[in-house]
Amino acid sequence: MALTNRQRRILMAAAHAQAAATIVPTNFQLVSTFTGVSNMAATTVGSFTRNMGRLGHFTGNANIRRLKLVDAGWSITPGSGLEANQPSNAQTFTRALERTGGGRSRFLYDGVENFKIAASGETIFSEDLGDLITIPANTQFWTRLERINLLSTDKLNGIDRVGLDDDGCRTNGASQLMASGVINTAGTSGGPVYWPTMLLGIPDRPLAAVGWRTDSIGNGQGDSNSSGSAGLLHRAFNNVNGYKVPWHRQTVGGATMVNCQVAVSPKTTALWQYLTDIFFHLGTNDIVFTTDLEVLKARFVNMASFAHSVVGPYGYRLRVHASSIIPRGGFSAAQNTLRTGYNNWLASGANGYCDKYYDINAAAGDFTTYPADQVHPGPTDHANMAAVIASEFVPYLDPLFEARLAA
Repeated sequence: MALTNRQRRILMAAAHAQAAATIVPTNFQLVSTFTGVSNMAATTVGSFTRNMGRLGHFTGNANIRRLKLVDAGWSITPGSGLEANQPSNAQTFTRALERTGGGRSRFLYDGVENFKIAASGETIFSEDLGDLITIPANTQFWTRLERINLLSTDKLNGIDRVGLDDDGCRTNGASQLMASGVINTAGTSGGPVYWPTMLLGIPDRPLAAVGWRTDSIGNGQGDSNSSGSAGLLHRAFNNVNGYKVPWHRQTVGGATMVNCQVAVSPKTTALWQYLTDIFFHLGTNDIVFTTDLEVLKARFVNMASFAHSVVGPYGYRLRVHASSIIPRGGFSAAQNTLRTGYNNWLASGANGYCDKYYDINAAAGDFTTYPADQVHPGPTDHANMAAVIASEFVPYLDPLFEARLAA
């Protein structure tokens, strides 16, 4: 009996995984789910100067050690996708790891400090927790956060997606950083949920790690906002052939390829070195403002060529993934011709700049049936698009599959 395409992909991934089993990783990389760049406007916390939070994560299919956290005093702007040094004030970060069963470990900074003051626009890294603290493969754990503003009139940023076991509050009360379980929010008002920008570590076997740069569709608008949904990419990489793939979001509504170009994204692109794969779901907003196919191609090449120059944790360049611009209401005949031409170019390999293309046009469904408008698919459509991506990503679970040297 002839094998199906999915069976071939699974067998191929298994063969590569067996070959990769003899390689012992040595470099830091993204090792957990539920990480991302803040994408909400910074807001004041009033008389409450302390922001506490607890967020759940999963490891991928590897044991991880030497965990370290990345946090940022910047964000990407709603409605555009441009980087912004928001909040404009400094924030004092304190972080801890909470393991299943209640084990807790405080992250240190600058060798010995248990806090770090992050200036506006700064990306900060904790020290790693060493080799003795490990999280098993396919296991849930938590990071705990405490941010303190120097002034009650200062602002804090956050993320607009619901994470795993999200808790957040703003309070002047006692710290719960080294506690276990949910945050006690009694007597306080809700505070911004702030995910780690990244959670890095070293796995005990080669492990794929994917980031995505995308617009409102990839950010999950139209989908239900929960830890199990929140958009096609969120859904897809939480279950690729039964495994969770460590993932990092660089997503916001209104984003265009124009505002994701390398020259205007120095902080977000600097984080790509900790990934093995970068995924682009962009372009629908660009088509609103242009009908020039060569312009769209140039914008994609700008991002993808940079990704091909980035050396990832295994010594190879990033693998570039892209999904189709899906149909939407309001496009003219010329704009639909442009969309088709651009998708066909991606499908052909984009002159060598697209390593893997995902045709999700049919899975996106009929835009006239979308729940809120004719641009943003509903939950069923997001789930169908996610299924296409998850199925076709299977070989890339091996970070050495189609591995190539950087340009």
